[in-house]
Amino acid sequence: MAGGAARPCRRRPSTWRFSLTRFVPGRTGPGLTEDLPALAARMVEQGTPFYQSIPGLWYDRRRDEHSVVSRPMPTCGLRSTKCRGRAAHGDGRGRAQPVRPVALQPWYFERLREFGALCDRRGLVLHHNLYNTHNLLEIAPHWVDYPWRPANNINDTGLPEPPPVEAGNHIHVANQVYDVSHRARRELHRALILHELDELGGTRNLFFSVGAQFAGPLAFQEFFQDTVAEWESRTGRRLRLELATSKDITDAILAVPARARQVAVIDMRYWQYRPDARSGRRPWEEPGVPGSHREGLRRGRRRAPDTMPQQVYRQVREYHDRYRTRPLWLGMGARARSRC
Repeated sequence: MAGGAARPCRRRPSTWRFSLTRFVPGRTGPGLTEDLPALAARMVEQGTPFYQSIPGLWYDRRRDEHSVVSRPMPTCGLRSTKCRGRAAHGDGRGRAQPVRPVALQPWYFERLREFGALCDRRGLVLHHNLYNTHNLLEIAPHWVDYPWRPANNINDTGLPEPPPVEAGNHIHVANQVYDVSHRARRELHRALILHELDELGGTRNLFFSVGAQFAGPLAFQEFFQDTVAEWESRTGRRLRLELATSKDITDAILAVPARARQVAVIDMRYWQYRPDARSGRRPWEEPGVPGSHREGLRRGRRRAPDTMPQQVYRQVREYHDRYRTRPLWLGMGARARSRC
């Protein structure tokens, strides 16, 4: 184990963020293995109606210090029910199997279903992201453990190995991972998306989003929605989709009536008007792939530019008026800061 790695016995659970799917053996509570009924009860008591579920950046917490060294651990079979070789990070865990995701941590889906049922009963809303784009952009440690990395996967993902790490320990593989023109990768994505919908599609108060911090190409957002439509046609059930991406992709999706009808929520976290924005001026937008949204903030600024309450109202009002005939919820994310 590398020096400085996080261990549950060395850190206060209160310093960890909540996670529905974190497993800390023998320890239950906030920041540990969550007591899901207690978490739902706290949300109701605090008046917090929404929970956003994001796939973890790490397989376990030993990667907290962001190193890329191998991790010796002899046990096998946590990721896959069949251990075919050792994963590249050297910890002995089985390789992931996206094409047969039923073998991937059934406990993960059981936890999400349990909390989804609690949300249905308690009047809460669960936002579920199928992917986490932060694994694919910025720094290399997030990619080291990622199941789509070829060395961690028994399937041929067609992605570069060894990892294409750039100067400064940076990596940008989102374009490749989300490239659905690659036939094998397209089928792997389709199998994973359909399986997640099979597992979680029965929850009423659940919104599906393609991925947290999604800075991928428009083609993948379209592919995701087409796969959802395929699932709905097969099952006869309807799902609620959340569109949480850059402005150009948001506008492109909403411009097509068939795709816009699938969207129930627009999350405007990734663009906003500046305080002095006038009619006709383009709003500030964070860049998309190959850079992440957060990398865009670092190009000359440390956080999103300030905005004003009037500009927030304008942003929401424009989309409400433009799509007033469609059942859209409009939400502003944490990046929409105001100087007032």
